[in-house]
Amino acid sequence: MKVDTVKINTPQTFNGLHVSPKVLKELGCSKDTFLRNPAIKKCAQNYEVLIKRGNVISNGESDFMTTAIKGILASAFGLSAGSLASIISAIHGTLTPASGAVLTAGGMLGGLGVYALYNLFKPKDAEYEYIIQGGKGISKDGLNKNKLTGILSEEHRIKDSSEIKNIKGLTEEILRNDAQNFSEIINAKYRDYDFGNTGNILAFLQDGRIKKDFYNGDCFNHKINTNGDTLLTKFFDITPDEKNRNEYNQIIEIMKNMKAIDYNQQDSYGISVLEKILNSENLTGLSLVKNYHFPYSKELDYAYENIRNSAVKRRAKMLNIEFTIPFEALKMQSKEALDKAMEEFDSPFCNKTKLAGDMVNFAKRNCNNSFVRNVLFRKLNEKNLLSGDMLSDVINTHQNRWNRLQEFER
Repeated sequence: MKVDTVKINTPQTFNGLHVSPKVLKELGCSKDTFLRNPAIKKCAQNYEVLIKRGNVISNGESDFMTTAIKGILASAFGLSAGSLASIISAIHGTLTPASGAVLTAGGMLGGLGVYALYNLFKPKDAEYEYIIQGGKGISKDGLNKNKLTGILSEEHRIKDSSEIKNIKGLTEEILRNDAQNFSEIINAKYRDYDFGNTGNILAFLQDGRIKKDFYNGDCFNHKINTNGDTLLTKFFDITPDEKNRNEYNQIIEIMKNMKAIDYNQQDSYGISVLEKILNSENLTGLSLVKNYHFPYSKELDYAYENIRNSAVKRRAKMLNIEFTIPFEALKMQSKEALDKAMEEFDSPFCNKTKLAGDMVNFAKRNCNNSFVRNVLFRKLNEKNLLSGDMLSDVINTHQNRWNRLQEFER
């Protein structure tokens, strides 16, 4: 059975990039150098990236003086070893003067020869390769050094900072390996499992391999059957009641600590997780997703209008619903697209004053004066959302641009 993945949507943070100051110094770069690579940046945002020193690359130059000094020290050690052998042989009565001299000289020459030959071909300043790898977790090893844990990407090796740009696909490799691991678990133990009740879901979350490899919540993002269901969409098909309340709350508590759950999922019928929560008037579910950001859809309006519980309605109004279509219309500077986008102001989730202000600020940076004045301002004025401050601010901004242009042309 093929198990697909769902895109992860997490806040942008790059605390997942782990590289020591020593390695940065050796490579002659900063953390920003790594984050300019989109693959590393994406992986550091969602998982962990570890950069560490790898094997020695023997292409340096030999230092004859250093080799000679170390050879002398080695010969001294060999001389001492030969002398010690002579003493031991004398005690046992097996040493003649000639053989004693041979032992002493042999020890000295052997020590010098072995060390000199080794150092003759050893680089003066050893160069290293560096390993870049992504993983789902990070911890410390016995030497207090960082190590990756859980599902890993492949190892990518570079010789210098110029090769950083060649690193690709860290996140995709983790997701691919993650999905394969999840698929193996499902096929081995849960092929015909009923994920439609809280008891079974709780038992699944307590499985040793799930707890070990999917502790951050990816188990809720992978498809669990050929119908396209995920554990998340199946869970929010369940309405909490008196019979399942205890198990339901235990699952919610587990989910609170899982940072990688993507709540912007839809089931095979196109019903989103947030719609399910609103349709079932699920206060517990609303509390779980209160800090998550959801894209606006008309279906959310319909779900909101059907809510009968006033407490659920109040909580729903506090959700973080993002209205992106108006800004896309402004980018295109299309009157028709803006006409359609303005319908989103009628949503019960829309903070009209804030959205209008954000659109004006966006338009100041991205739209020409004619479009702002003749299209955007007219549309906002029709909805009584064009304040005097907005108008004055935009006029002054464009007047300043015009004055600078005139000055330049002079």
